[in-house]
Amino acid sequence: MWSWLHERWVRWWWADVAAVVAVTAVCAWTVAPGTGADLMGQLSLADRRNVYTDLLTLTTIFAGFGGVVFAIFIGLQSRSVREIKSQVGEHLLRVWLSALLAPWVSAFAIITAKILDRGGKGSVNEARWIAVAAMSLVALQLLRVLWVFYSLATIDSQDGDPTIPTAAEPARIGKRRPSKQPDSAAMVAQQG
Repeated sequence: MWSWLHERWVRWWWADVAAVVAVTAVCAWTVAPGTGADLMGQLSLADRRNVYTDLLTLTTIFAGFGGVVFAIFIGLQSRSVREIKSQVGEHLLRVWLSALLAPWVSAFAIITAKILDRGGKGSVNEARWIAVAAMSLVALQLLRVLWVFYSLATIDSQDGDPTIPTAAEPARIGKRRPSKQPDSAAMVAQQG
């Protein structure tokens, strides 16, 4: 049962989107503006815009990190990882692509929230919840990518199959000695 849930959690990357939208919508409708869980609503408009800028910076850093991790994933070539890629490669590719796309979509959502947000502390404008949802999605996708990457890197490091062939003998570095055989030009001159 646990393995079935675990497998579905990894493959169902879209569940993060559904969960974030549902939780954020419930919070936006039930939490009174500027109170308790509405941390962004307790800030002035200028402070919220500064937070939006910080969230945008953090989101783009996550996007870059996701790209680097994806490049490493592509480079893992041990026998076990190649078998995993051949068996579930399509599903893994969807997970990685969703994790690469989520920060960029979230960045545009944060920019939209920054544009739409008006009013001071406790404003009834719900645009700030867009930024909260976007950052929550990025965090969930980052956790998913880190878990998948950790799993694959662990498999890659445990695999005894070297990815780079090694020489049978160690390489030797030293001066090259001149050969004792006469070169062909000297032999031709002597014969002619």
